[in-house]
Amino acid sequence: MIPLVFLFIKELSNKYTGTLAAIVTSLNFWQIEFSREARYYSEFQFFYLLSVYFFYLGFFKDKNKFKIPSLILIFLTGLIQNQGFTLIFLFIPLFIYKGYKRFFKKDIVSALVITTSLIVLQLIHRILFWKVAITFFESTVKSSNPVIRLLSKFKKT
Repeated sequence: MIPLVFLFIKELSNKYTGTLAAIVTSLNFWQIEFSREARYYSEFQFFYLLSVYFFYLGFFKDKNKFKIPSLILIFLTGLIQNQGFTLIFLFIPLFIYKGYKRFFKKDIVSALVITTSLIVLQLIHRILFWKVAITFFESTVKSSNPVIRLLSKFKKT
């Protein structure tokens, strides 16, 4: 995480700010706690920041070699933890930064469609086919309509 924080902040600002951010990250209490546990927190944090960094390089800085890896990393981050799906919101600042005409180009729109499709497919897979936490997502409504049954999984009565 620490070298990644340095690289990302150096790209956004300068090397002195990147060094300061890396030092603050290395002394951060949560970073130390995450590094001590063999759980998904560190992995998720690393992939999340790496996804944002590659997205920034690929789409904001227009470096083509980072566009596809950023989409792959967004997909992998969503597989690690549900909160990885929030990376879809990276397209909002991109829209603000690029403006209407430059945003709706083939490469950006196709990346948005691919990312949205992958996230929707992951959500459908998790909701319909995962056997983990089956009681949490158990439907209480006895209806023949599959849409109503699907929506009832999110609302407990």
